[in-house]
Amino acid sequence: WRLEQIYNEIFDVINGGVGDIKKMGQYLKAFHADVMKEEGDMLVELELESKEVNSLISKVAKAYMLSRLDDEVGL
Repeated sequence: WRLEQIYNEIFDVINGGVGDIKKMGQYLKAFHADVMKEEGDMLVELELESKEVNSLISKVAKAYMLSRLDDEVGL
């Protein structure tokens, strides 16, 4: 649901906005910040640093965004 929430915020979907590949960086940054804010304590517990999970977070978020963009153009 976080992926969807950030997507809707970045692209203002509620007001008719649609995704744009040009905003991939903005989307990834916003999603990463949200995960760190919400799950930062878990990372501390697991003795992980954000740089250790950044690529995994980005991989998941990028796949989601690309899938949404495909859905929007009907591919």
